[in-house]
Amino acid sequence: MFKFLCFYFYILYLFLCLCIVCLLLFNFFFFFFQAEDGIRDAQESRGLGDVYKRQVSTQSTGVGTSTMATPDASMSFEEATNFVRGWESGAKASNDEKLKMYGLFKQSTVGNVNMERPGFLSFEGRSKWDAWKKVEGMEAEEAKTLYVEELVTQFQKYGA
Repeated sequence: MFKFLCFYFYILYLFLCLCIVCLLLFNFFFFFFQAEDGIRDAQESRGLGDVYKRQVSTQSTGVGTSTMATPDASMSFEEATNFVRGWESGAKASNDEKLKMYGLFKQSTVGNVNMERPGFLSFEGRSKWDAWKKVEGMEAEEAKTLYVEELVTQFQKYGA
C-alpha cells in the first residue's frame, strides 16, 4: 500500500511539474508576440516605447526642425509629444514617472481602457495597464493638460 501511495504521489508530482512548464511556455510565447504594452496590434499600441524608447529625434529623421524648444505649460499636447520624441534626458525618468506619462498619453489619445488586463507574466504590460486605469474617466483635454504639466515637471528635474 505504501509503495502504491508513493508511486501515486510521484505521478501527481510529475503531472504538476508538466503543467507548470506548459503554463510557463504558453505565457512566454503568448506574451512574446504582443506589443510592448500588452496590446497585440502594434498599430493600436502606444506604449512607453512610443513615448520614450523608440521615438527618434527630429534631428536624425530629418523631419521638423533641428532645434527643440524648452517645454512650458503653454505648449500644446502635440508639441509636447513631439518634444518627448527627441528628448534623450527623458530616459532618466523613473518608471513611475514614465508610467504616469504613459497613462495620461493613452487617456488623451485613446480614452478609457478598452482592453483586458495583460496576463500575470507580462509585468510591463500590467504596469502600463494599471497606469492607464488610474486615469480612467478623465476627460481627454484634462489628460492632455496634465501630460504637458508632467512633462514640464520632468524637464525641470532632468533637463535637456
